[in-house]
Amino acid sequence: MISDQTSFTPPNPTPLLSSKKPRQIKNILIKQKNTFLIISYLVLLATILMLGVSFGLWASSRIIISWGTLQSNNPRVNFLLNIYDLITENYWDKITDEQLTNLYRLGAEKLSGNLQTLDSSKRSYLINLLDNWLKDYDETKQQELVTTLGDAVLASLTPNNRNRLYNNQKKQVLRNVSNNIDTETNLYSVLGINKNASAEQITQAYQTKVEQLSKESTPEAKQQLETTERAYQTLGNKDDRAIYDQTGAESTISERIIAPNILYLKIKQIAPTTIEEFKNKINNLANQNLNSLIIDLRGNFGGNIDTLPYLTGFFIGPNQYAYDYYRQGKSEPHKTITEKIPILKKIRKIIILIDKGTQSTAEVLATTLKKYNIGLLVGETTGGRGTVENFFPIKTRLNESVEYYALIVKAVVLRDDGQPIEGRGVEPNINIQDKDWQKQLTDYYNDTNLTSAIDKLITNK
Repeated sequence: MISDQTSFTPPNPTPLLSSKKPRQIKNILIKQKNTFLIISYLVLLATILMLGVSFGLWASSRIIISWGTLQSNNPRVNFLLNIYDLITENYWDKITDEQLTNLYRLGAEKLSGNLQTLDSSKRSYLINLLDNWLKDYDETKQQELVTTLGDAVLASLTPNNRNRLYNNQKKQVLRNVSNNIDTETNLYSVLGINKNASAEQITQAYQTKVEQLSKESTPEAKQQLETTERAYQTLGNKDDRAIYDQTGAESTISERIIAPNILYLKIKQIAPTTIEEFKNKINNLANQNLNSLIIDLRGNFGGNIDTLPYLTGFFIGPNQYAYDYYRQGKSEPHKTITEKIPILKKIRKIIILIDKGTQSTAEVLATTLKKYNIGLLVGETTGGRGTVENFFPIKTRLNESVEYYALIVKAVVLRDDGQPIEGRGVEPNINIQDKDWQKQLTDYYNDTNLTSAIDKLITNK
């Protein structure tokens, strides 16, 4: 029990020292006093030591913080320091200050042709090296050198050439490619029609142009024919046309019934609009008597990985663990978002075609469908490009008209067996390099029509 009283006196106190002689009592008191002084001294000394250690730790933390925020008087050096910090904060792998500062040293040495020394990996030493490296050049040359060095340092990180420096124009070009937007081509102009053309006019213009171009055998005519086919693929479908009118993104999926009860979907890349495209094309065929689906991911270089929680959800339903990122020694699971599409519940036979050209986001889609036994992967081991990159803005501006971004690999993606896709690829269930792959496929699904359809697609018959 804890009492709130400040003192307590027993009702009958015992005179503990009453039987001692006065001299003995004095000696005892002296000893007690000396003991008290010694204990007090030790307590005071311990307190001083603890305060000293605490102050030392506080001072050290302040010094570390100041090193981490230390800047140069040269903004071009600070530009390089910004890249350094972005790598430290966002790069997928563990990298030490010694390794990263050495990359800067080697790059500066290569660009200058002079030996560069760096006695410590501390930030102040790196700043001193960069200041001295640039001091003999004018501002224009300094800007050229720092952008070259920044890009070289990024490109040296694993996987090589996957981390790079982009200005705002190049960033937008890459974004457009990822989103399947071609700002240089107007699909309506390709067919020679205006934006208000009817579906019948679009079809007529397409047929007329194909007829004209088919009579020519020049490389230019062949290229124009491919562009015409591309234009009609998007504008000839009302849903794809609506997406194009709204976003400028061309169709990423083509579909056709290639045999009784067999739907073929060719996904040439994965863009944000692929989600809506896939849903539209599947739902438009809800009344068809389909029992088999072939998803062709051959030659698909990937694209926007943020679409995958939606695409994979169409097959396996919401809130399912679809795939894992690997970053800084830890796995980060990612779940599906969307509901399963009803028609996909009825389709029991799903084939996913893959090859060496299947990369990035397309590989993650393939390995997720394999993981959940949604479909059978047929083809060759994929390209093995399983990284996730993000753009990170560089806050120091070299001039007012240009913004720069560091494209950094922030994670690698794991395949269904827990191994990284990067450098390994996704292996098929049935490899077409096997002499008996057709028999393997027929034995699996017991469907010769499906095997025949796959064979024709693979051999281009």
